[in-house]
Amino acid sequence: LKNRYEDTFAEYQRLPLRLETASIIMKKKDLTNELDNIERDLDFLEKHQKIFIDNSNSHINKD
Repeated sequence: LKNRYEDTFAEYQRLPLRLETASIIMKKKDLTNELDNIERDLDFLEKHQKIFIDNSNSHINKD
């Protein structure tokens, strides 16, 4: 997750300072959202020492 953050942040830093096209503006928005999500996930993992994963799949409806 930290490597993904570093890669995404490096890509963000390579964006031009002047955002002149719609595609560059959208790319910045997407990268900013991804960085925010990664930061939130990292914060969650740092606050919780133990995380349990339920692999039973009993909560999935099989209609």
